[in-house]
Amino acid sequence: MSSGDLSVRARAFSVSSLIGSTHHSDDESSRNTDATKLQSFAYCPPTNKTDGEPTSIQNAAADLLCRELWLEFHALGTEMIITKAGRRMFPSLKVRLSGLEDDVLYIVYVDMETVDDKRHRYIYQSSKWVPGGPGDVPHQERHFLHPDGPQLGKFWNKQSCVAFDKLKLTNSRKPSQRDQIPLHSMHRYQPTLYIQPIPNDCREALSNCSEWWKTFCWKSSSAASFTFPETQFITVTAYQNQQITRLKIASNPFAKGFRDSNREPR
Repeated sequence: MSSGDLSVRARAFSVSSLIGSTHHSDDESSRNTDATKLQSFAYCPPTNKTDGEPTSIQNAAADLLCRELWLEFHALGTEMIITKAGRRMFPSLKVRLSGLEDDVLYIVYVDMETVDDKRHRYIYQSSKWVPGGPGDVPHQERHFLHPDGPQLGKFWNKQSCVAFDKLKLTNSRKPSQRDQIPLHSMHRYQPTLYIQPIPNDCREALSNCSEWWKTFCWKSSSAASFTFPETQFITVTAYQNQQITRLKIASNPFAKGFRDSNREPR
């Protein structure tokens, strides 16, 4: 079969498309060529699964840890603080993975997806969030790659906890750090977990691209995705619901100073 007969998806995963059919004697030229090819691959539109695509995620599974705590917050309407410098989530997203193939390379990442196209406001009389107008245009890059990736499936399967506790939420339009995800205030978001296998043909090209991790952060039929509705949250610059404030102080081990400040002096 000629390259012209290949589908867009198949060409994206072919060796010649990713690392080129010829080798360059100049290392710098080779790196530039690989980076250019990876950039076009990163924005390859998702298509329906074909027989030639990887099946290394068909048995993948993810279980949410600390689910009881998430449900407590969810019942009150979870709020997450966002700042210019970035604020870590609490509760943080923690999962246990299983069903991955031992000898397949995977990356694991989180995408913050908008639940709706509305901006929300808090009604103090009823202690509820309600739509308050049209929302802002979502930021394009809302991915956070787990710092342990890429790793073989046997590594991920052995982990008792895969935690995204270093992820930070920011309202800066241009995050200065890789661990920051830019979001809009007063919007509702749903964290979505993605498990993406890396085809063997891509590994050599990825080693020459400094932004390799971005090339696979897109929704495709070769990635397994998991959403946990109880992890939805509203972004705020200051907590609106005082019950959320009290629950975070009571549950967060790093909020010991706030708990101690409420005690009477001896």
